[in-house]
Amino acid sequence: MIATPSKQPAAIRIPHARHEQLLSLAQFHGLTIVGLIERFIETEIAAGNLPPELPGVSIQMNSFNGKPMTSLVIGAHDPIVMTPASMLALAEQIERIATDSGAHLDMDTPATVKVHRVGSAVAIDHGSQRVFTDAPGVARSLAVQIKTVTKGAKAATRPKVSKPKRTASK
Repeated sequence: MIATPSKQPAAIRIPHARHEQLLSLAQFHGLTIVGLIERFIETEIAAGNLPPELPGVSIQMNSFNGKPMTSLVIGAHDPIVMTPASMLALAEQIERIATDSGAHLDMDTPATVKVHRVGSAVAIDHGSQRVFTDAPGVARSLAVQIKTVTKGAKAATRPKVSKPKRTASK
């Protein structure tokens, strides 16, 4: 079963003693408990113990009339389709807004994408639909996932330039 982003936060039950320990660790590192858990997950992703893809998020490179296009699908929402350059710009703005609380952006693209804050969360609206609302750390992970797929696909589709072969002259 694949989880879908933009759902209500999950509640977990842990023993009181572990809660106190998590709180103590979070305070020591200047984080919230959620921030501490996000740091743990990011460490596990970096170590290769967890895949970097967010559950419920699909990013694909396609071609439309011979032009490369990137398609971002979050959950069961309609895809956000834009050029790779625009998708990379979207990823940059998601990162910026996730890092800079209170920031707001309306991208001037045919996809009508709006990235903004809702309380402490980062939200992405596509047309009249809210397609993503999640914690800043999850939004930053989404931005990294977009960049990784888009840059990787761009590199793979670049034409290879072959060097002319030298022939020995007699």
